[in-house]
Amino acid sequence: MAKAKELTPSIRDRMLAGLQAALGKNEDIKLGTADDVELLSPVSIYVPTDIDCLDLLMSRGKGLPCGRFIEMFGGEGSGKTALCQYLIGRFVNKLKSPVHYLDFDKSYDQTFMDCYGVKGEDIFTPDLTTLENGFDYLAAMADVLAEMRKEDPSCPPTLALVDSLAAPLTEAERSADSVEDSQYGGISKAAGKGVRKLRRAISESAIATIFVNEIRDIMNAKGNMKKTKTPGGWALKFAYSMRLEIASWEKIKNTKDAVIAQIVKVTAVKNKHAPKHMTCDLVLSYARGIDPHWTNFNWYKENGFIDSAGTNGFRWGSLGKDSGTFRRKTFGEFRAANEALVNAAKEEIFEKTLKQYEEYGDPAEKKGKKTEDDESDD
Repeated sequence: MAKAKELTPSIRDRMLAGLQAALGKNEDIKLGTADDVELLSPVSIYVPTDIDCLDLLMSRGKGLPCGRFIEMFGGEGSGKTALCQYLIGRFVNKLKSPVHYLDFDKSYDQTFMDCYGVKGEDIFTPDLTTLENGFDYLAAMADVLAEMRKEDPSCPPTLALVDSLAAPLTEAERSADSVEDSQYGGISKAAGKGVRKLRRAISESAIATIFVNEIRDIMNAKGNMKKTKTPGGWALKFAYSMRLEIASWEKIKNTKDAVIAQIVKVTAVKNKHAPKHMTCDLVLSYARGIDPHWTNFNWYKENGFIDSAGTNGFRWGSLGKDSGTFRRKTFGEFRAANEALVNAAKEEIFEKTLKQYEEYGDPAEKKGKKTEDDESDD
């Protein structure tokens, strides 16, 4: 393929002079290049989740990207809120950064936060009435944090969680005289305005902004028509840099046949930081919440690095009998004692997985699979 011919300086100068003359005294339009105009700040901060397969899915192993809009959506009881609460624990305990929890569902429960060592004083929970109030709060929060980061560049990033996008009223709905008054598309309109107002501010202040969303049935859908959608309209879907579909996949039982946990499957249906359609399986323990050590144990075992040692438990495959044995519950201790060994295995899995996407392309696209991003939303 022939290389495109570069513009000569004379052509550029002539074009610049012509545009300046045509624009005249229009002060609303500032002529510049990509180096001059204000664009979204690039993602420079990632927060590791301590779950290797989730870090790989989100951003090729770096972790949760800060300064972007992220959506987590799924059905009832799929594990959306549990995953968000786990991430809150990461920001509070590892970064010592307070989290902003916009709880429109009014479902905050300290019992679940205790699983991750999070106290009520670690979370800002504004009392918000409408979705517009929520976006106003995020705007004020972004301004404050942007100033803090200018004064102190080492200021840690923070997390803003909107739970959930389908729950809040809009200003139009609140001022309606009757519940029967039709306010079709109210959430979509409010969200569209909020996105246009906040995208750059969020990127400058390095706020990881997660919107929890629900799946709704489309009434009167027939035949091959799309059956479900997520509230919020298309403005937000285009603004999200990542959309994660959360699904309850499998129940885990103990030896007494009691259900003690479930597998939560996470699928990236949209991702600007890593290959799309990657998946990972998280373990949601009903006693401990999202369990990073159990999840990592399963991941390394599935990738062939952990072998069975019979009744003694398990051993690290490459070391053979020299590795000693460990139980699933003690894998975190084994990893801490053999950090270099496990990290080398992690990088090997990362490289192998990403190479598959680079060589063969997106597996879902190869199969012709359609996702929600490929469909139109009413």
